[in-house]
Amino acid sequence: MKVKIPLNLKPFAWENSPSGLLLADQNGIIQSVNPEIERLFKYSREELIGKEVECLMPNKYREHHKKLRQQYMRAPDPRRMGSRADLKGLTKNGEEIPIEVGLMPIQENNELYIVCTIYEISERKKYEDRLEELTQELEQYTFIIAHDLQAPLRHISYLSEELTVELDSHPELENCSQLTKQIQSHIGNMKSIIHDLLAFSRVRSEDHEKEFFDLDLLVKDIVGIFENENQNSTMELKIEKPLPQIFGVKSLIRSLIENLISNSIKYQAEQNTPMTSLSYKDSGLNWVFSIKDNGIGIPESQFKTIFKLFQRLHKKSKYEGNGIGLAICHKIIDFHGGEIWVDSKEGSGSTFYFSLPKGSNPS
Repeated sequence: MKVKIPLNLKPFAWENSPSGLLLADQNGIIQSVNPEIERLFKYSREELIGKEVECLMPNKYREHHKKLRQQYMRAPDPRRMGSRADLKGLTKNGEEIPIEVGLMPIQENNELYIVCTIYEISERKKYEDRLEELTQELEQYTFIIAHDLQAPLRHISYLSEELTVELDSHPELENCSQLTKQIQSHIGNMKSIIHDLLAFSRVRSEDHEKEFFDLDLLVKDIVGIFENENQNSTMELKIEKPLPQIFGVKSLIRSLIENLISNSIKYQAEQNTPMTSLSYKDSGLNWVFSIKDNGIGIPESQFKTIFKLFQRLHKKSKYEGNGIGLAICHKIIDFHGGEIWVDSKEGSGSTFYFSLPKGSNPS
């Protein structure tokens, strides 16, 4: 059998690539595979050519993948699949193997083809699963510590308040009274940190069920709360409508959007009127949302740092907070299999982007 190879790939590279290479036409029909595909999936080249690519995946994913493939072919672009999700391949003997896939559309003789690069990642997946297990143990440990700190902290707070009341009745002990008030202030800060740590650890420590829900209704409720809280100040919240139905954990998506809008209002120059807009676009397999503000901006050197735990760019005396909010946002998006990033310029505002996989069709 003569092997069909894309014109822009040399036969030697195709046949000897350490990665699995598969060529499919715009209908998902396999035109060619290299020896590594034969090794990975235990099929001969002759057995695969002429079949749909879905023959290499478990039955339960095939119909859904067909829909995604057809959607992808309307606007094909280079992309990786499986790096942030559990993608499975199915071998001839029925074994499921974890894989990562790269897609590259090419034009040849006015025909559209897709070159699929397939990596088998069993060994890497084993280490990732172990890392995930250790991470969950650490998060559970953080949750227990933060939770157990609440009771003694409440007791300290109560005693401090009682002491303050007693000292206030003795003017000669005013200095001591001031010290107890400072203690109460620090207790308040500690309560806030514990609250945020518990919120951070709960993102994955609780049993969350994803569902399809109307983002329009959720955002409308969030905007109403912010408008009520800021009745005495001017601010503008502009929401693109209609927003799509999305697949996720409603409580976590609420927390995500509340955090991002709250930051857009908080991090403003003095006398500036906060202006925030939420919009989105359809990128095929994902929804990509953006929340844009006219705030103080973020230096490019901090674009990645800000999503880490306890990272603050400004003194707490100027902008309140514990440096946990964006870490929570990052964790929520990671839990949903999406990505979050920022584009900003100091003094010119910021735009936070986050992507969410569409999930299966709700119908």
